[in-house]
Amino acid sequence: LVEQAEAMAPADGGRAAEVLAQLKAKCEAGREWTERLAGELERRPTLRDAQAMLTEAEGCGVVINEIVAIKEALGRARVWQEAARKLQARSSTRGTVEKATLDELTTLLSQGEALEVVCPDIPYLAQSLRAAEEWQRRAEAALDAQPHAVAGGSSGEEKAVKALEDLHVQGDAVTVMVPVGRTLRLRLWRRRASYALSLARAAKEKESAAKNATGLRELQKLKEEGTALGLEGDGDDDGGDGGGGDGGGDGAAAPAAEAPA
Repeated sequence: LVEQAEAMAPADGGRAAEVLAQLKAKCEAGREWTERLAGELERRPTLRDAQAMLTEAEGCGVVINEIVAIKEALGRARVWQEAARKLQARSSTRGTVEKATLDELTTLLSQGEALEVVCPDIPYLAQSLRAAEEWQRRAEAALDAQPHAVAGGSSGEEKAVKALEDLHVQGDAVTVMVPVGRTLRLRLWRRRASYALSLARAAKEKESAAKNATGLRELQKLKEEGTALGLEGDGDDDGGDGGGGDGGGDGAAAPAAEAPA
C-alpha cells in the first residue's frame, strides 16, 4: 500500500501524500510493536502487564503476528489460572477426600511455569508444593525412625503416639493429599491401640476398675477409628492409599489383647 501511495502521489497531489504519511506511520507503529511484543514475551510478562500491552498494541490499528501470539498466550494463561483456582478451592475443604493430590499440584505448577506469561497464582501453588514436600519428608523420616515395637513400655508408647499425633495435625494443614499421609494415619492408629492395650494390662494388674473402664472406652474408640480406616480384617497392610505409600509395613489390625477383668 505504501508503494502504491508513493506511485499515486505525483498525480493525486496532497491527498495521496496525506494517505502515504498515514500508511508510513502505521507501518512504523507496526514495526515498533512487533519488536516490543516479541521482546516482552521473551521476558515473560505478568498476566496483567500482558493484557495491558495487548490493549495498547491493538490501538495501533495494525494486525501483526505478535498481537495474535499474545492473545493466544493470554488465553492459555486464563485457562490455567481457572484450573489453579479450582485446585485451590478443593484444597481448602476439610478432610482429605476432596483435596487435590500432590501429583496434581506438581503437574499443574509445571504447566503454569511453562506458560508465556506469569500467572498470579503460581507463587501460591509453589509455596503449597514446598510445604507438602517438606511435610512428606518429615513424615517419612518419623515413620522410618519409629520401630514397630517401641521400647520403654507405656511411657515409650505414649511418646511415640504424641510424636505421630503432632505430625498428623501438621499434615492436616497441608493443602494437598500426600501419599504418605495414609501410612502415617495407620501407624498412629496402631500406636494408639498399642498404648491403650498397655494401659489396660497395667490396670488389670493393679485391679483398678476405674482404669479398666477407661481402657475399654479407649479400645472401643480405636475399634471405631480402625473401621473408619477400612481395617476390617487381620493382616491388611498400610500401603493401599492408592498414591504410593511409604511401604511402612504396619499390620493394620490392632495387637491382640487380654480382655480386662
